[in-house]
Amino acid sequence: MAGKEPVSKNLSASNIRYLLTLRELEAKAISKRELSRRENSRREGSRRENATGIISDKNAGVRYIEISNALGISRASAYNMIDTFINAGLVGKNTHGTLFLTVEGNDVASRYGRYYTAVSEMLEPHFPGLGSMENAVCSLLAEIPESCLERLCAKRAEYN
Repeated sequence: MAGKEPVSKNLSASNIRYLLTLRELEAKAISKRELSRRENSRREGSRRENATGIISDKNAGVRYIEISNALGISRASAYNMIDTFINAGLVGKNTHGTLFLTVEGNDVASRYGRYYTAVSEMLEPHFPGLGSMENAVCSLLAEIPESCLERLCAKRAEYN
């Protein structure tokens, strides 16, 4: 849409934390689901597919409780933030109520995952023993324009 600001321009530190956590949980769920499918396929000799050719799995995706547990927040807080992401088109919900990143959501989460890695790897050696820098890194990412973060990642790639 013309004139519409990209969603990622308005991300807070909390938004970034949620998206990165959802991305990590979704990757784990996909890996777990694939292992389960392979095991079931070996046992059954074939895979059950629905009419569209997609393997049916009511447990696919991430549940609100998994997000709230991973972030150490209430389910209500997780629900409210995810509802914001659903309305922004970053997260979808299947018929069983499990959540997944949309194409746009995955794109934003992937970019911010790269930025997170770049910034945290730069900061960690300068703050040994400080513990998790997650909140600090997410706060920085929320304040630095994406164009600057892209330049940072490009410069890091040149040196590595």
